[in-house]
Amino acid sequence: MSLNIEQIEDKAKNLVSAYPEDLEDTLVAELIQFVAFMHTQKPASANESAELTMFKLLSSLNLCQTFPNVEIALRIYLCTMCPMPQASGASQSWELSKEQWSNYEGARGGLAP
Repeated sequence: MSLNIEQIEDKAKNLVSAYPEDLEDTLVAELIQFVAFMHTQKPASANESAELTMFKLLSSLNLCQTFPNVEIALRIYLCTMCPMPQASGASQSWELSKEQWSNYEGARGGLAP
């Protein structure tokens, strides 16, 4: 999904509003520059999320000082995201999850709260 500059600005402002203790208003300008920078980089591999690739790129190129709010926003995202099964093997992942849940319920003697 590609966003235009106005959409990036709106989403950045929403993030700053949601995390005022963690992010500064400069996130808006940082994100616009970061998007332009990312267009010069090779795309994420199929085995790794784009967000993780961006975070690793910031770290490996020592750009955390250049894009401090982007780095914080990525850390927030990466720490709160819920992993979803990939298209291939999704049913196997779900079956494993159901089995693990059943084991957990059995150990507790019933349904979890």
